[in-house]
Amino acid sequence: MTLRPKPEEPRRPTATLVRHDDGGLVWYEARGAGWRAAFSTRLGGFSAAPFDSLNLGISTADDPACVRRNRAAFAAAAGVAADDLVVAGQVHGTAIAEVGRGHRGRGAHGPSDVVPETDGLLTRAAGVPLFVSFADCVPVLLVAGRPAQALALVHAGWRGMVAGIVGEAARVLGASGAARAAVIGPSIGPCCFAVS
Repeated sequence: MTLRPKPEEPRRPTATLVRHDDGGLVWYEARGAGWRAAFSTRLGGFSAAPFDSLNLGISTADDPACVRRNRAAFAAAAGVAADDLVVAGQVHGTAIAEVGRGHRGRGAHGPSDVVPETDGLLTRAAGVPLFVSFADCVPVLLVAGRPAQALALVHAGWRGMVAGIVGEAARVLGASGAARAAVIGPSIGPCCFAVS
């Protein structure tokens, strides 16, 4: 008689992206035990060309009033207060900043008070909405614990990926327990953007 190893059952994803269309504002959501993530598209906002229409990047040449309206609309659709957003001051690096309830509102209304020089945000506090902007970069969410004990949200551009920002986020998050979920958000594809 020979023994064969039992085949591994396929792993079920811990989260799937669900598409929402709230009166033209199109976005995607992933959720799990004690966490949820919302990923915007460019559809359903107030910005004029070339930012049309749901531009959430306050550090662009877009009208800041339009960006604030876009952020308020997207935050409302996602069920968070726009005034509570904690925004990373992205530089295409590997810095991860830990934030808590006292950081709510940092960068919510303009670039002058973002969490500086960071491409990743980590929180161990419930009710702290983390925010990164992305266009041709990739948003990555890591969740530790079940239910979630901590979250890390990363702006992963090619420079940050090469330098190891996702691994750094996993390392920093490790103090809160093993990563239980990872969500790679929507991003630009090779059809529209290529790098050497």
